[in-house]
Amino acid sequence: MWNQNGWLCSKMNLHITSQTQKCYPTSHSEDLYSSTLDANIKAGDPTGMEGEPETTVSCNRPANVEMTCATIVNRIPQLIDAPAGYLLGLKAKD
Repeated sequence: MWNQNGWLCSKMNLHITSQTQKCYPTSHSEDLYSSTLDANIKAGDPTGMEGEPETTVSCNRPANVEMTCATIVNRIPQLIDAPAGYLLGLKAKD
């Protein structure tokens, strides 16, 4: 969510002049079995992307904008580690 960068910088009296994101393909040196694809991925073929840093943000006061930004930033590792796919048919709790 790119707008969090602007919110964070605004609170620190900074101004964004540009921003980029780089993702680098990963591969393995030997064949790799994918249970998701139910197939073998040949050594050297792409197996995913990297590029998200390991980041933690701490908020000393409960300020809404900072807390929202910190919550999103701190969830990045969980998002990266989450299994691929969608959850369908979820029902609201009573």
